[in-house]
Amino acid sequence: MGTPEAVTVSKTHMLAALQCGSATTELNPKNGVHIHRHEDQLRVVGMELGNRTLIGSSKLPTKPAKWLKDGVTINHEGLKKRLALIDGDFVVVEWAPGWPKATVRDESGDCVFRLDIVDGAYPDYNAIFGAFNVDGENSSEPVGLSQTQLKGVTALAEVFKDFLSKEDKKSGNGMPIRAYSTGERMPVWFTFEFVPGVVLCQMPFTMAPVAPETARLMAPAMRGSLAALKANRTRTETWAKQAQTDEERAMYQAKVDDYTARIDEMGRSMSTALPKPAAASPPPAPAPEPPKPEVKPEAPAAALQPAPAPVKPPVKPNAEAPKPALKASRFQKGKKYRPNATGRNA
Repeated sequence: MGTPEAVTVSKTHMLAALQCGSATTELNPKNGVHIHRHEDQLRVVGMELGNRTLIGSSKLPTKPAKWLKDGVTINHEGLKKRLALIDGDFVVVEWAPGWPKATVRDESGDCVFRLDIVDGAYPDYNAIFGAFNVDGENSSEPVGLSQTQLKGVTALAEVFKDFLSKEDKKSGNGMPIRAYSTGERMPVWFTFEFVPGVVLCQMPFTMAPVAPETARLMAPAMRGSLAALKANRTRTETWAKQAQTDEERAMYQAKVDDYTARIDEMGRSMSTALPKPAAASPPPAPAPEPPKPEVKPEAPAAALQPAPAPVKPPVKPNAEAPKPALKASRFQKGKKYRPNATGRNA
């Protein structure tokens, strides 16, 4: 057996990790709180049979204990009661490989407990829940959670109540919680507003399709999510074309394929849950044009002028007026006559 080495751990992280795994005590008697090193972080982990995982992360000490490489899992039995008896925000965990028990105490060493450890390797939660990358580009997609799962989230928020300010405690609103997800069957990530370095990874709950009546209310949001997925796919396709190496190109192409699968799945969900769009009605017939009044061509300006008065020939001065023609008498009408010497008719 080696010499035990000590590590200072957040007591709140341990309580939160214990809360996450406490629901499966009877099913998983080896359940406990796992303490290990991940890259440059000191992590405290609690897992509930792969269903959900609580990760508390803090800065790695300058001289970390060697056993942090593989880590140690402290059994849940009696751990919560011991932690409640330790004053302060931190606890000291001492252990060495091969030791059947780990020492959990306060920083001054006045309160010391020896607790059993869980043998065997701890489950690879990174492989179960992915790379834990929440970069703000995730699309909002429908994810199902059961009432028990939501209750577990609020129970964790209660563990973190000491992080609330006096104003927040008086308001009665409790701990603000954010949720992230990348797909219907992908983990849901919960973060707690005033608790740095803590994230809860929750597997979704399998649920029936959304009722058509409910889908109608959510139609704008679902269509918006589908548009966001298509925009992300288009942007990723552009990055794939601009990739400098085959490895980088393959990475982007894998994301494109994932976006395509999610778009197809959401499209199928929308086609079955959302009402079909109404058939487009034919465009209305154009209204008949009113009859145009007949416009007569305007007469030329010359035709509109009054006709000139007839011009009488000028009268010559001293000219004799024309003599009026003599009318034949009634005795002469229709007869030929010849005047006699006296000038009378014969």
